[in-house]
Formats: sequence, C-alpha cells, structure tokens
Amino acid sequence: MKGILISGLHHWGFSVRVPKASAGGSSYPYVPISTILGALSRGYCSSYAVKDGTSCTEEFISNYKPYIFWVAYGTDEPRLLHYADILREQRVSYRQDKYRRRIRKEKDKEIDNMREWFGVSAFGRTYAEDVKFSIAVLVKDKAEEVSKYAWQIVSLGSKESIVTVTDVKIVDAVNVETEEISTSFFIPRVCVGETEGMESYKLSVSNAYNLSKEPVGGIEDEFWIPSHGPLIGGNVKLKGKVSEECTVFKLEDKYLITLKEGLWKWLK
Repeated sequence: MKGILISGLHHWGFSVRVPKASAGGSSYPYVPISTILGALSRGYCSSYAVKDGTSCTEEFISNYKPYIFWVAYGTDEPRLLHYADILREQRVSYRQDKYRRRIRKEKDKEIDNMREWFGVSAFGRTYAEDVKFSIAVLVKDKAEEVSKYAWQIVSLGSKESIVTVTDVKIVDAVNVETEEISTSFFIPRVCVGETEGMESYKLSVSNAYNLSKEPVGGIEDEFWIPSHGPLIGGNVKLKGKVSEECTVFKLEDKYLITLKEGLWKWLK
C-alpha cells in the first residue's frame, strides 16, 4: 500500500453542500470523501465534464475504485468556521415545474410566478482563509497516475472554493498498532468512541453524479472531525485501541484511521 500526501492552502474557504440541497442549504464543516474524489477526477476528466446527463466523476470512480483504498482531509490548524452568506438569488431551479412558468392557473385565477423566482437565502460556507490542509490518499496501485491528478486540483467543493496545491509526494503507508496517535483527518465514527476534541458529523461519501432532471441522491455516513468550540480542524490526540472494523496507517509523520474494507463500503 502506498500513500499520497497532498499539501495545499485554502484561499478563503469552501462551500460543499448536501446533494439536492435547497437554495439555502448549509455547507459541510469539513471536506468530505465525495468532494476529494471529485477534485481528483478533474485531471482525469480533461475531455468532458458531463455526458448524457452524468458527471465524468462517476467514470473516474468506476475506473479507479479498485486502486484507491481511502481518502481523507485534515487541516493543520483549528481555524475553520461554519457560517452563511446572505444572498439575493434566483430560486427557479429549485421550484416545481408549475412554478417555473411565468403564469400559473389556480381555480379561476392567473398568478404571476415571477415574484417567487427570486429571494434571499443563507448560503452555507466554511471559512478557512489561508488555512493549510492535507489530503491523504491510500492506493493499492497507480500511485503515479493519482499523484498527477492531485497536482491538478484547483478547488475543493464549488468552483469558487479555490485552493493552491503546494506539494504532492508518494510515501509508504505502514499499518501500525498503537494506542496513542495524533491526527487531523476525519475518522469513521465506528472506529473510535467518544473523544475529547472530536465531534460527530454526517459527511458525504458518494455524490449525485446523475445530473438529469431528477438526480439520484448521494450517500452520507457518520465521521468524527476535530472540533474546538466553534472552531474546526487541527490535531487531536487519541488514546486507546481502534475498533476491530478499522485500521491505523502511518504516512511519514501523519496517522490515518480507515475502515478495513476501505471505500468499498460505499462504492461497491
């Protein structure tokens, strides 16, 4: 097993929202698995982004899931802050078909829909200006190929969630048995019990890759992420053995806790 360590810098933060979220949907507080896979797929999807209503990310995952065992995100400092921007925006794409027409009829009345096409929404974001982040990718093969895709990551989440990748290196991923580690990466909830400095959140592991009129929803699961009051991220010390369902890997000076079955739990 090889590990790919990606180091980078957030410019302002990110917005990663739940698949099929409403116009005022909140952002995940930590970059989830589905977003990391989507970011890696951008280098692979150089010829097209969407074909026949389906995102190219689905093709990337299908071709690379035999090789990519795990991905995880963490930040060096506890400086992430969950917040919302108040925006005036169009709501047409979030409304039912009958409300997208300029005029709709109800009983004997004609109602102008235009006044409902726009509104004020709280758009979810996670603030992380100049915050350094790390992404760990465990691969069974094709480490060189995946590392090239890592260099082509330009954003994490929405297109405006721009990042700069500063370093990508391939290292050994060593399976270790230890009862005391420090990590900033998110951890599957089933792997460890209640831990000081960690809070449980649902994060996306598989996105809605069918971009047709009625897309199939994504998949979420429970993860521990570092949390210090309102601030998120940074390293947390963990004591005690992980559950039998999980494994600890060491990538140079970084520790990563994964499910033994890896991403196959969700990407079968």
